[in-house]
Parts: sequence; C-alpha cells; structure tokens
Amino acid sequence: MNDNKLLMEFQDIFICPDSREEVKFVKKNDAEGNFINKFETRFGARKGVVDFVGHEFTERILKRGKDSKGDLADQYDDLLVSKDLLHKIFNGLAWGEDLKPEIFINSVKVMLTEMQQGFVLDFPVITSITSEPIYRDFNHIKFVAGDYSASFLSKAYQNLWGRKIDNVILIQANPSRLPIKDNIFDAVISINGLNLFKEFSLAIKEFYRVMKPGGKILGSCYVSGKNKTGDKVVDYFLTKKEIFKSVFNKDELSSALKGTGFVNLGFSSLVKDVIIQFMASKPNA
Repeated sequence: MNDNKLLMEFQDIFICPDSREEVKFVKKNDAEGNFINKFETRFGARKGVVDFVGHEFTERILKRGKDSKGDLADQYDDLLVSKDLLHKIFNGLAWGEDLKPEIFINSVKVMLTEMQQGFVLDFPVITSITSEPIYRDFNHIKFVAGDYSASFLSKAYQNLWGRKIDNVILIQANPSRLPIKDNIFDAVISINGLNLFKEFSLAIKEFYRVMKPGGKILGSCYVSGKNKTGDKVVDYFLTKKEIFKSVFNKDELSSALKGTGFVNLGFSSLVKDVIIQFMASKPNA
C-alpha cells in the first residue's frame, strides 16, 4: 500500500461519482497522483488511497492524530472483540452474546477459495479489522476496499500499513453512488455495513451494478424484530446517535435484494438471528 501500483493497474475501472464520466489517472510520482474527469475535477490519490468524496485529497485519511484515539473507529474495534466488561455488556444486551466475526471471515474464505483469481469489492471496509486476514490469505485476488467515513478509512489505513499487504486499494466513496463502472467485480463483500448506510437499498443496487454477471455478494448485518431488548439498545445507542442510519428486518432485506435482481438468496444466523449473514448472486447474462 505504499505506492500507486494498483491504481495504475486498475485505473480504467473508476468513473467520476457526480458526472459518471470516465476519469484519467495522472501520476505525480510513485506515491501520488490524481484522477481527473473532462471537467478537470480532481480526485486525489496518495499511497494507494483515493478520495472520491472531497474532490481534493487531504491528510485526514493517511494520518490518525492523538485526537483520533477513542473515536468511533476505535470503539468499533473494541466492540467487535469485546475488549472489556462494558463492551461485553453492550454486546450481551444488543445481540444476546459476543459478536463472532471469525464465522463470517471463514464464510468469505470459502467463497474466495473457489476463485482462482479475481477482483473483489469490500464495502464498507470500516476499520479493516475483519478484512485484513482475508486480504492476507488471498493475495492472488485484488481488492477495492471502500468506506464513506474518513475516520474508518484512516483506521483501516493504519491497520494495513506496514503489514506488506499490496493487493488492496482504499477509496473514500458514497455507497449510493460508487465511482466504479458497471460489471467490474467478481464478488462483493459487505461486512456489518448495510446498517451504516442511510439508504441501504440504493447501496444494494450499486453493488449489483458493479458486479459481473454470475458474481456473488456475501454480507452480514443487524436485523430488527428478533430481540426486543436488543432493538431498544440499538435504537437508543446506535440509531439516535446516527451510527446506524438504517434499520430493517430480514424480510425487508430479502425484498431489497430480490427487487434489485439478485437470485439464489441464502440467509444464516451469525449471532442469535440478530446479526445475520446473507448471500446472493447476480444472474448470468
């Protein structure tokens, strides 16, 4: 992740998120450049990270200062691993037990094992705490890992930097308007992400659009209606604080996937039917 090698290799997959026009990558040096559309709008790229949101690259993603410690990104990681008693209590109330990211990671590895090579979208990457072992174990596969949050991307960059992971591009992008051409990815991963999107159904449509025919999506998310206490905890601590921007039940998720065109839907429980795993595929052309 220390240069623009992958950006140069896959520069043709990106488009301007606003105009939907093609963009051209203009290299400044081995670590920096810009994606530029015909209107001369610039989307900065540095050290394998691209900002398709701010139009002007800043250091906010590459650097996590002292004031970043204890922010939402750190709290997410602490919650995922039940770092202390407080996080254990929250997980017990909200989900009924500790989160089990290793179950989903193993499911992703099974899916990717079937791919001899390929191109995968991981959105949202959040802090990369669950994605990092996937990138490492499947270094023959290229990943575009994106998020809308600069805070999450900054933590993801920090987590991946220096670990000799050279098969990942990080992008800051809006999930409802991905800066990617149609029919690009062999698979899409969405780990605990749909609840973070204001319009999760639009994100699903975008995932469908950027997938190749026959491609698969594998994701996990919180669904309401399975744990009354958990629903109240989620509403008070996550929804009202706008950490969760959308809440839906399993039937609504299924309808959104089917309505977009996905087929071969499958669901399984990760944490007491409150956190579920879903899989679907895009029909072959």
